Amino acid sequence: MQRRPAFLFLVGPALLAGCLATKPIPTASVPQTATPGPATPAATLAPSRPPAASPSAVPAPSPSPISFDARPELGPELAAAVAVCDPSPAALQTEPVEELLFCGDGLKLGLRAIRTATREPIERAYLRLPTCAGPCTRPELSTGSLTAWTSSGPWTTDLDAVAGTATVPRPDDTASWLAIQAPIPEIARPRIADGPAELANRKPLPYCGHSELGEPAAVPRCFLAAVLAGRPAEAVDTSYGVEGGTILRVLRFGGFGPVLAWEQEVDSNGEHTGWNRYPAAIVLAPHGADWKLDLEPVS
Repeated sequence: MQRRPAFLFLVGPALLAGCLATKPIPTASVPQTATPGPATPAATLAPSRPPAASPSAVPAPSPSPISFDARPELGPELAAAVAVCDPSPAALQTEPVEELLFCGDGLKLGLRAIRTATREPIERAYLRLPTCAGPCTRPELSTGSLTAWTSSGPWTTDLDAVAGTATVPRPDDTASWLAIQAPIPEIARPRIADGPAELANRKPLPYCGHSELGEPAAVPRCFLAAVLAGRPAEAVDTSYGVEGGTILRVLRFGGFGPVLAWEQEVDSNGEHTGWNRYPAAIVLAPHGADWKLDLEPVS
């Protein structure tokens, strides 16, 4: 259903473990600050349940689990939201194991379930996945929780990829977000060689810099901190293909909505593949060693 996560940056090993910060989140708009991830005690948000008479509310669904096939189709929700995923439990294993709930799939399926409870615009979405204490069990590989924030507050649904079901969405006053600290860079618009017109004429944003394979680590750290805090930012990264050649990615975040990634690959013969643009969800790192983008083509 989705393109597998693409490697983006290598970040310092203490990125999340040492830098998570507990801060209250405004729930009425895109966050300016954020609160800690699932490995840190979650800060309690102020009660923000949608009022029963809200025009955006829909009739309460049945308490029975919702089949993936029975949920409403997803509209522009994912393309309009900041999307973050925990690392897959499979990524924590020393031996290869089958991954059953991917970032992009979990976000889409979870937001379809959220749509049965509220029609308010989705501002942020966070897919939480379990951590394996030992060898991953099938439930650890196939289950997760999707929390979506609207102007009225957060909603959570639990997903089971094996059963093909989601729980009825519930208002979640204890939901929390993530934050790391990084300086806010100066505004700039560096030239992108052979870039498309939309990059040549793009609005200047706070520019985190150009990294190569994620180094210096301050570049991806700066960009991730901005995305989690709801601040505009841009970063550029160069990586290398398995069979040679280079991949150039220009990452931009406008302060809300998804990260947008422009990507150009030059093969080992110097042939350009052209530019592609993708909306992206951020996939956090198991131990803060690196983070990735889950890329989906813009339709």
